Amino acid sequence: MHMPKKEKHLCKYEKKEITNNLDYLLSIIRSPLYMCEKCIRTANTDLVLCKPCLIGSK
Repeated sequence: MHMPKKEKHLCKYEKKEITNNLDYLLSIIRSPLYMCEKCIRTANTDLVLCKPCLIGSK
C-alpha cells in the first residue's frame, strides 16, 4: 500500500492522485467514524477531513 508523506484532506486529491493512492484511500474510508460537515465525505480518521464531525454526535 502506497501512503502519502503527509495527511491530506480527501477533497484536495486530484484524479491521478486518487488512482495512485487507491489502496490507502480505501483503507481510510472503510468503517467511517467521521463526516466532513463541509463536503460530506466520510473517513475513519478526522485528519483527512476539512471540517470533521463524529458521526452520530449531532
